Amino acid sequence: MRVNPDPVDPIKDKERITTALRWGLILTLAAILSVTAFYSVFTGFLPLDDMGYVMLTQKTFFAGHALYDETFTQYGPAYYAYKQFLLFITRLPLSHDSTLIFTALSWIGTSLLCAGYVARMTRNVLLTALTLCAVFSVVEALKNEPGHPQELCAVLLAGALFCGAFIKSGRYPGVIPGIIGLLLGLVAMTKSNIGVFATLSMLVSLSNMAPAGKARNILFGVSSILALFLPVTLMHHNLPEMAGYCVLESGAILFLIIQSGQSRPKDPLSWRALAGAPVGLISGVMACLVYAKVTGSSFRGIMNGLVLQHIGFDRTFFIYSPFGLKDVLLPLALAVVVCLVIGARNGFWQYWPWMSGVLKIAAVPAATLAQKVLFVQGAFGHCLPLVSATAHLLPRQPRSLTEVAPRYFAVSLAVLSALWGYPVWGSQGLLSTFLLIPVWLVSCADAIRYGSWKSSGADMEYNTLPVCQKDPVVAEAQWRHTAQRTFYCATAVILLGLALFRARSAVASYWAAESLGLPGTKLLHIPQKQADFYRRLTEAARTHGRTFYSMPGLCSLYFWAEEDSPTFLNAGAWIILFKPDQQSKVVEDLQKAPEICIIRWSRMSAVWSGNRDMSQNKIVRYIEDNFSKAESVEECDILVRRQAGHFGVQNQNGH
Repeated sequence: MRVNPDPVDPIKDKERITTALRWGLILTLAAILSVTAFYSVFTGFLPLDDMGYVMLTQKTFFAGHALYDETFTQYGPAYYAYKQFLLFITRLPLSHDSTLIFTALSWIGTSLLCAGYVARMTRNVLLTALTLCAVFSVVEALKNEPGHPQELCAVLLAGALFCGAFIKSGRYPGVIPGIIGLLLGLVAMTKSNIGVFATLSMLVSLSNMAPAGKARNILFGVSSILALFLPVTLMHHNLPEMAGYCVLESGAILFLIIQSGQSRPKDPLSWRALAGAPVGLISGVMACLVYAKVTGSSFRGIMNGLVLQHIGFDRTFFIYSPFGLKDVLLPLALAVVVCLVIGARNGFWQYWPWMSGVLKIAAVPAATLAQKVLFVQGAFGHCLPLVSATAHLLPRQPRSLTEVAPRYFAVSLAVLSALWGYPVWGSQGLLSTFLLIPVWLVSCADAIRYGSWKSSGADMEYNTLPVCQKDPVVAEAQWRHTAQRTFYCATAVILLGLALFRARSAVASYWAAESLGLPGTKLLHIPQKQADFYRRLTEAARTHGRTFYSMPGLCSLYFWAEEDSPTFLNAGAWIILFKPDQQSKVVEDLQKAPEICIIRWSRMSAVWSGNRDMSQNKIVRYIEDNFSKAESVEECDILVRRQAGHFGVQNQNGH
């Protein structure tokens, strides 16, 4: 008996084709951006050399010298466990090439996680693609300091954001809060300041999802007060210079607290489910502490490395934010207007119900554009209070847990993580804003879906009627549907075109530069003049001693010259970071290395020190008293130890 094949369902075929095209757009964009990321990170080298510093701390630690007690580092054990794991599974050696590969992966991974959050919350391929491209552009700051622990923080924060989209009640509701807590615990064990910001954001948002009662009110109230006073507590050493940043953050947190209290879920999480968050947090922290202890760190060293050495750091080294108090007044004023318009109590605007949706979509880009016209730096970052205000749920939006929890966790995480830019703005200033992008785009999707727009009959099944029988409402709906498709396709083509143009530029820049050609830099290309400088400097370091020390720390040279550092205390900014006891230890180690030369780059030393008087620094005094110039390589002086007749000055090093 012959069996007829199943009849073809044209509607299902059309849906399958549409789904394939949507995924194809995202995957194609991801592939193009991956090419851009890999070529971009391998093009250029910044002389501040943060990459060499973190690589040298890894090399020292992996050689068996405990963190904090022997190996100087400002970062937590989670970062070193992460790097050790990556090198183990990839079987790559610790080198500049492997470090740059991991940076590119972190760059694209962070972008994909943020895009995944938007995809989960909106089911909109266009907004997902926009998120992918926009976050990729902001997180490009990672390439300025390859290998820096901030790339792990970016991945973990983006991962927590993505996991937040899955918060729900039902079976095993505590799993997702537990995973989020674990990720934020790892953030705290990488960079403790960001860990504090992210943990407080989790406390504010999750306490708002607890069952009604006195306990919830106390927990939410305490966490809100802590969050509200965090900016001024953190920045009081550098006020009034940081007043703009402080007011910006405080305003955003205030809007967050006000609106969180007004939009609690109707089906809250149980206390048992919420307990997963602190359990995950503590588990992540304890795992990292055990790792540090097992690898040789003492409790005293761990306490000093994770907490004590960071106290007062903002008075030692800082880069002020590029905006002042007057620059943030526009977004703050607009945020107040948005708070009055959006929300359940907006009776004043009952004659213009569409105003809420318009402001959710247009307020942030309008404020950004206005400040761009006024030549205000970091214009999008100034919209922090606006993002906080526009993220509020609309009156028609359901108050279920799956609607409220992901959104308020995301905006809490974005607002408090924006403190990342203090006290050193630089790349961290850009990275402090990347979470605002998915939060705002989800808010735009909510405005489109739940805004009080005039009904257009868009939901009617116009394809079931012949053209001659369609009424004007259905015809208008069909026209709108066609226009929407056209807009989506045009935007997708523009995004792909921009991505291809950027990838082409990255590839061209890479091949226009020259391979550095030193050990571990097979893939790294930099301008010819810079490449010649580092080759000559490396050769001079090899020629004038069995080892060397640099002022400031040019730690990449140890990898290129294939030599070991004479001390385990290394940092690019040791001029300002090392305390007197650490300075004495470095001097002691330098004295034990008779065949040593010093590489002194005065201009870069001035950059790190801020032209402060460093004459009382014991390492600087020891170098100046015991070494003299033997050769110069452009701006760098190669110093060698003075002859035996001059050794008597070694006792004047402050011991």
